[in-house]
Amino acid sequence: MNLHGNQLNLQAGVFAELSNLQVLSLGQNGLSDLPVGTFSGLANLETLTLDKNRLGQLVPGAFSGLSSLKRLFLWGNDLKLRSGMFAGLSSVEEINLYHSQLTDLPAGVFSELPNLAVLDLGGNRLNLEPGVFADAGLSNLDYLMLHENQLADLPVGAFEGLSNLEQLDLGLAGDRVPGGNLLTELPPDLFKDLKRLKAVWLNGNPGNPFSLFLRIERTDTTDLTAPGPAKVRVRLTEGAPFDMDVRLSAPGATLSPSRIGIDTGETESGVVTVTPDSGTGSVTVTLGEVPPIPNTYCGFWRIFAQGDGRWGGTIECFKGIIVRNADPIRLFH
Repeated sequence: MNLHGNQLNLQAGVFAELSNLQVLSLGQNGLSDLPVGTFSGLANLETLTLDKNRLGQLVPGAFSGLSSLKRLFLWGNDLKLRSGMFAGLSSVEEINLYHSQLTDLPAGVFSELPNLAVLDLGGNRLNLEPGVFADAGLSNLDYLMLHENQLADLPVGAFEGLSNLEQLDLGLAGDRVPGGNLLTELPPDLFKDLKRLKAVWLNGNPGNPFSLFLRIERTDTTDLTAPGPAKVRVRLTEGAPFDMDVRLSAPGATLSPSRIGIDTGETESGVVTVTPDSGTGSVTVTLGEVPPIPNTYCGFWRIFAQGDGRWGGTIECFKGIIVRNADPIRLFH
């Protein structure tokens, strides 16, 4: 049912006789609140669009009765998120809060949404703190959109606890305009523990492309000149956004192994033993060819004119990132 663009005055039970309704559009109706019981009787509703209204602080229970709802579009409002406002929406998989004047995410605000997979927080002015998304109850999230938030930096641990996250949009997924944020650098551990990550968009920021440096470090001692054998590993300060295969070479020494990997979500490789050949002096350990950016394509999300959101096509899964090798290290000299 499309009631988009009217000036409705909603009351409790207004849709009670529409028990078989699956799609309801109430965008651009000048709505400032949703009385408890507004959606009673809509047990089969799967999509609810409330874009471009005047909704502010919704009371707990505003969405009661929507036990089958999967998609909720609230973008273009002036929302004040509060704990309990999404109570009863245990089936919801997608929420769009684009351009909703949000500045913070209260603890537990999404905790009653165990099936929430896609969340669009783009176009807001969020102040991010370490662990903010996990604290808000988003530990099961698959796809997080944070484009157009004018983020100038990201705190260490911003995405801590999002172990199921697969797609992270901080830039220009698809053809959005203006799109990105104001990031010039990436914090340490940005991708740490994001082991299921399949797509990262950082293009559309001043720092694009962001360099991820692979660095060799000695682990058995801080003294690079100490006699061998030596233990080394490869470290990536931000964490690996995708699986990386890394080769090492060291003329005048034996490496075991000479080929290692850094898995998605990890910040370091396994340990390599560097054993100098007999009579060898110093040994230089060098990284081989830089791991390539995966040549894969992913779907992205976008809003359409009628107020809903859906998959807008496919683009490269990783944009705005480049991997580089740091300088070699010299051992035993």
